[in-house]
Amino acid sequence: MLRAAAPAARFALAAQRRGCLGQGDNHGSVHFRLTPNAHPLGKSKKVEMWDNPTQNHVWEPEELAQKLKVEAAQPVHVPPKGIMDRITYGAVRTCYHAFNFITGYNKADPSTKSIVYRVLILESIAGCPGMVAAGVRHFRSLR
Repeated sequence: MLRAAAPAARFALAAQRRGCLGQGDNHGSVHFRLTPNAHPLGKSKKVEMWDNPTQNHVWEPEELAQKLKVEAAQPVHVPPKGIMDRITYGAVRTCYHAFNFITGYNKADPSTKSIVYRVLILESIAGCPGMVAAGVRHFRSLR
């Protein structure tokens, strides 16, 4: 009979058998905010509206023009100084151009298909370290 009942009904029956429901002690399925009892830690029961602390700044056109002007005046690329800087810069540029070639990405006029393919590959690669770290942590906790 207990298996045929819905999960909520089974929970209610089990709780009633344990003596958690229907005895007026408010330790059953009634939330403490709905009871006349005081909060156990002395806090107020009023429900406050949550205000998101990470609201994005709404840029005014003047602010945007000012920011773009300042960024245009600053150099984006710093030329490599030593031999290791040149080797690293060359390796990164080679990987960048090879990836653009493989995905069919054209910086001047990118197609939608090339952008989707590029994002798919980049996000697939970006997810790997996190998944490996999560797996390692999980298996370490099983020891």
